[in-house]
Parts: sequence; structure tokens; C-alpha cells
Amino acid sequence: MFTTGQCGSWSDGCWSDPTYDKLYEKQRSIFDREQRREAVFDAERYLYDAIPGVVLAYPSWLEAYRTDRFTDWTPAPGDNGYLLPVYNYHSLLTVRPVEGASEASSPGLPAWIWIAAAAVVILVGFRLARRGRKERDEEA
Repeated sequence: MFTTGQCGSWSDGCWSDPTYDKLYEKQRSIFDREQRREAVFDAERYLYDAIPGVVLAYPSWLEAYRTDRFTDWTPAPGDNGYLLPVYNYHSLLTVRPVEGASEASSPGLPAWIWIAAAAVVILVGFRLARRGRKERDEEA
């Protein structure tokens, strides 16, 4: 995410450095595991010294998941990592339904809540439209 090509995409800070770009491209073409590992470490050391981004906080992540219906959740990165997709989708690839668990879906929200929400959205839209019309009439 620190490559020049990621500027405006995965790169939050839009950092661009030709030296890092070369280190990144170098590791992409190495097939020997140990050599590639060293090339990645070189790129990481370069990033560490260049400080293209400063992490200000590591907030706690609240996750909700079902253990009564699903099993084999795999945290990433590492044993104390997140279960839901943040770093990768490994947990979603390993999770399995629990044998004999009910497959009935939850009933969702009652219809009256959906109707009330739609009415509120329509009312707010109507009020905003009237206010805009009224302001234009006052300007004229």
C-alpha cells in the first residue's frame, strides 16, 4: 500500500518513493522463500526508517459472530487477531456451519419499523425540498 501505484487507492497518505517501489517490485519476482523473505524485510526496514505513516492508535475492535451456528473461526494476524475480514479473508475461508445447527434465518425487523423509516425519509425529503424552494423564492 506504500507503492506509488497505490496512491489514491490503498495508500492513505499517497506516499511515493522510487526506492521503495524498486524494493517492492524486486520481492515480487523472487520465488525462493528465504530470498523473498529477506527482500520483504529490506523493504520493511526501508519503510520503518522513512516513516511514511504514523499509527496514532490501535483501537479495540468489537466483533459479533455466532458460535452456536458456526465453528472454525480463524483469527488473523495470529492467535489474538481479528475474526472478521480486516487483514485477509482467511477466517471466512475456514468457518463452517455447526452440525445440526438451525438454518432458520432471523425474522429481521418488523414491517412497521420499515414503514416508519420510509415515512421519516419521505418527510425529511419533503421538508428539505420545501425549504430549498422557500429560500429561492425569498432570494427572488
